[in-house]
Amino acid sequence: MRTRQTLLVAMALMWSSASFAQPPVWLWASALRGGGYVDTHRIAESTTNGCYVSGSFATSLHLPWGDFDNSNGVGQYFIAHLDSLGQLLWAKRLTHPATTLMALGDGGVMGAIAYSSNATIDGQELSAIPDANSVALFRIDEPGVSVALTNLPALLQPLQSTWTLAIEPDAGMALLVQYEDSVSVAGEWVNTEGLALARIDAQGGLLWARRIGNGLVFEGSLDLHSDGHTATIVMGAPPILPSDTIISDFSGTLLSYDPDGNFEWRQLDLFYDAWAPPMLDRSQDLGVRIGVAAETNAQSGNGTALGFSSYSGSGAEEWQ
Repeated sequence: MRTRQTLLVAMALMWSSASFAQPPVWLWASALRGGGYVDTHRIAESTTNGCYVSGSFATSLHLPWGDFDNSNGVGQYFIAHLDSLGQLLWAKRLTHPATTLMALGDGGVMGAIAYSSNATIDGQELSAIPDANSVALFRIDEPGVSVALTNLPALLQPLQSTWTLAIEPDAGMALLVQYEDSVSVAGEWVNTEGLALARIDAQGGLLWARRIGNGLVFEGSLDLHSDGHTATIVMGAPPILPSDTIISDFSGTLLSYDPDGNFEWRQLDLFYDAWAPPMLDRSQDLGVRIGVAAETNAQSGNGTALGFSSYSGSGAEEWQ
């Protein structure tokens, strides 16, 4: 997971450099330590002070005010807020990993956990629904005192193993799921084996769900714009449109859908030989920026290569 952390930091620097046309400047580095491993999973820049980071730990996480201890069953996942100098301000415990993380305009942070067994977020307990995937959205205020939850029980039925989601405070949530036979998304059934894309409002109400492809996909990435536009990358993509003759595109396909779920455009053959799903960021002009990490082989040993590319709101490649 150290490589994953490097990717997140490098992407944050890259986007800052692209936005302001000046080279990135190293500001600070901070370590989270504990008993056994401490891994970082996601990072989001605070709109007011520093950044938020989520991760996991093996036996303990060292904190200035007392350690998180994994021996009591409360959970081995965390969300922490570091200020602009890299000092830890607060941390919260989770029994499940944060699948997504987004800073809010008021300085707080929003995220989600996916669970199929009983879950806890900062001491608040959630009961699982049998044979179903549930999601809990959380909002934590800037001081780290208030944790508000929106629980979405049985979001997917029956239980699914390959799916991903993206959240956006104004637009709600987008969901991409690979399924066999049929799947219920927030109570609406999508039939025939394949790949389904859905959009759900901030209160958990289903806006639309539709099948967007045949067969199977082995990786997927997703991003939701504030106006409801959705972008997704599928690796090992099946035919997307009825007119398609391709059987599979294992190098990745980038697709864009409007707020009502209508297909807009796509880019085929992205040639991503990646060991982790590419990361997406949809800009205010509806362009799509992509970051990907891939393993490299060199005489000095194996390493990780970082790649970045950008597409316009109409799907034209801008740079890579």
